[in-house]
Amino acid sequence: MFAAVLALVLTTPLSGYASGSTSSSSNQTLTPDEKAAGGPLTGNLSQVAEQQKCVAAEHSQSQNVPWYPTLTKAEHADSERTALFPCATFGGSFIGPNQVYAYRSPEGLGGVPSFIVIRAPNEIYVSGGGGSLALPGAVIAKMQSGSLKELWSTPLANNNVTGNWLIPGATNFPADGSIAVSQGQYLYKVNASTGAVEKVVSLPTGKNPPGDSNFDGMNAFDDGTLAYDKQLTNFTLMYDEEYII
Repeated sequence: MFAAVLALVLTTPLSGYASGSTSSSSNQTLTPDEKAAGGPLTGNLSQVAEQQKCVAAEHSQSQNVPWYPTLTKAEHADSERTALFPCATFGGSFIGPNQVYAYRSPEGLGGVPSFIVIRAPNEIYVSGGGGSLALPGAVIAKMQSGSLKELWSTPLANNNVTGNWLIPGATNFPADGSIAVSQGQYLYKVNASTGAVEKVVSLPTGKNPPGDSNFDGMNAFDDGTLAYDKQLTNFTLMYDEEYII
């Protein structure tokens, strides 16, 4: 189990909002935003149908073809790395004050979660376990929408055993709907339904020691070929180098 918790946040204009009826934890001090929410955050479900229509239309664009058709399929949204999610709906106000709601997961999620991706409106996936010597290694987990209960959790590496550099990699959904997770020198293909690791690939690190290399910034070409940025620890300033797998 991870040590830290995932906080889900939601914004809405200050006027006319409604809060839930239960708290996220009776044993922890709640923040003002958690008190305002009063419990799990389900979002505005009336917007799901329109968002899914938008996702289907958007998927035909070249920068989205390599990815699974969903609202948040990749770290930077698309292959052009725009970091824009045009089918998502902001529930707050762009010109006035907003009430922020927060909900804390009832169980730990592992250090500081690195990436959150959503394959469907009720399928949330979180990767983490990097960035701290106190953590054993990379983990991918599936969470239940709203309640943020952990449905399954799959360890991907134990850095206490390997001694490799521990830093967040990347998590995205390729077009086949599986989960692609990179951490250190490895790329993992994970079954999104069961959490089973279906394939592991050791990525080339060139002259840099494999244990001191990390691949992140996952990208893809139209034919589905994935590409990564490589980070090296033996340089004062890290630099990027593309590798195609």
